[in-house]
Amino acid sequence: MNNRNLYRETQFTALQQTTRRHFLQGCTTGMGAMWMAMQQSAKAASQHYPTHDSQNPLSPVAPPLPAKAKRVIFLHMIGAPSQLELFDYKPDLKRLDGKHTPQSFLEGKRFAFIQGT
Repeated sequence: MNNRNLYRETQFTALQQTTRRHFLQGCTTGMGAMWMAMQQSAKAASQHYPTHDSQNPLSPVAPPLPAKAKRVIFLHMIGAPSQLELFDYKPDLKRLDGKHTPQSFLEGKRFAFIQGT
C-alpha cells in the first residue's frame, strides 16, 4: 500500500468517526462560536423571563430579545449529499440499481467528476 492510499484511508476513517460533538469542538470560530454565544445569551435571558407557563408547558413564549440574524447558510462541503437528497422518494432507484446511468439523465447537463458513463 503506498502512502497516498494510506493517507486517503486514514482521512476516510477519521471522517467516519466524526460526530456532531467533534464538529462543534472544531468550530471554535464561525458557526460553533456563534452557537455557543447564542446558548450563553439564551441562558442569561432565561433567568429574567419565564420559559413556559406551568399550567400549559407547550404554550408559546415571546422571545426575550428581537432576532437579529434573518438567515444562516452553512455549507458542509465534504462530498455528502444533503438530507433532502437522501430521504426524497426516488421511484426509479430500484429499477436502475446496479446499471449505468441512462443517457437521458445526462443530456443537456454538466456534472463534475462523471467519467465512464
